[in-house]
Amino acid sequence: MDGVNTRDMQIVIQVDQADHLLGQGLSKDFIKIEHLYNVKESPEGPHALVQMEFEDSKVLKKDHEGLRMLEIIEQGKNSAICKVQLLGQLGKLFSKSPHVWWITPTILYPDRFVMTLRGTPKSLRKIRAELSKVIEDYKIRLGPTSHFDSEVPQLLPSRQQIVLDKAIEMAYYERPRGCTQRDIAESLGIKQATVSEHLQSAESNIIHLYKDGQ
Repeated sequence: MDGVNTRDMQIVIQVDQADHLLGQGLSKDFIKIEHLYNVKESPEGPHALVQMEFEDSKVLKKDHEGLRMLEIIEQGKNSAICKVQLLGQLGKLFSKSPHVWWITPTILYPDRFVMTLRGTPKSLRKIRAELSKVIEDYKIRLGPTSHFDSEVPQLLPSRQQIVLDKAIEMAYYERPRGCTQRDIAESLGIKQATVSEHLQSAESNIIHLYKDGQ
């Protein structure tokens, strides 16, 4: 039986070749910015949960071209988990491409941006064509599934991942909330207590994994 298959694609862009895409100053102010999840799509750029590493926490209060700080969820001396809006050209490009999404590892370093994508073969070809219009030189790797090297382990057990993905899809983490835990439970055909348990465990796992410096 024929099915719909997805593929993974990893793109590596050198910062000095794409400073106009990555946001002036981000690669200079932060040691690392790692994308964790997109939590809301917007024409101006997606809202995302990111983990940031820095030498001076003052960079969290700066105005950054290409990134708007929405909320500091957890902060340590040299790292923080934050909710941000990605206002750069790449963020807007992917907001217009619903059949391609960022997966781990997607990380901005001072010298390069490693972006790992998943989508249908057709949608990935389209993204490559769009990228070629705004940047001439980048490295690319293709794979049938996610076998790319990652600097972090799989974040969540599969059951927690399913519940968290559904909560994000139903706007549970928006303000005001787009749904209740009961709504999520009914959508998945499970008990509300199970949803509550999985969401609490998922949130705790994500925060502690990055707070402890991996």
